[in-house]
Amino acid sequence: MKKILILILTVILTATVSGQTNEFSVQLSSGLFSFRGLSATKTSTIIFTQNSYTNNPYGRGSGLSYGFGLQVQRITRTNFIFGLQTSYESLSSKVKIDNGWALEAPSANISDGKTILTNQFLSFHPFLGERMKLFNQITSDLTLGIDLGVCLNSREHETGIVDNEGKYDDSYTLANKPSIDIRPRIEFTNYYKKFGLTIGYSYGLTNYTNRMVGANMEVYSRMIRFGLTYRL
Repeated sequence: MKKILILILTVILTATVSGQTNEFSVQLSSGLFSFRGLSATKTSTIIFTQNSYTNNPYGRGSGLSYGFGLQVQRITRTNFIFGLQTSYESLSSKVKIDNGWALEAPSANISDGKTILTNQFLSFHPFLGERMKLFNQITSDLTLGIDLGVCLNSREHETGIVDNEGKYDDSYTLANKPSIDIRPRIEFTNYYKKFGLTIGYSYGLTNYTNRMVGANMEVYSRMIRFGLTYRL
């Protein structure tokens, strides 16, 4: 993977064909991150132990997500695009908590309960596409590529009110995070002068639970991304 990324950057930065241009930009993004698959869930249970955790934290709901990064791309004379975006992303999903369980203790009722699972990534997004000119000073880029998200950290945050005894608030770092999340991605960006608005969709192919011993689960990431671009 490293060799492919180096090759893409080298081609973009050293190509000198007449009529082609390089574009550099900064990116800010947010969106709706969630999980799908046979084991993705809307509700789950908190297991109360010395280090409490959510039985299944891979929610179908979306939490607060954000990212920022840099992008370089080359536009050819025929309006063909190829480039690379590198970014940091914090992507959060949400699952509702409706009860709790502890060894040698009755089940606990939990109200207003939820678990936010946040995965932090260093992401690389090589892409290809086409530029279309719509109106004067307004252009649109349609690109296809792949997200290679190197997972830096995976952490869940649990909150709720337990049996009217008070607010419950705890967090837990998952040991079995995916090493890399591979997501095909389609994106559409409208530019006016130096500013661009982006909408995209990423379809995860990596099972987040495939490294969990004894687990027979399948959960895959999904991301609807909204972004703001500024060309340097």
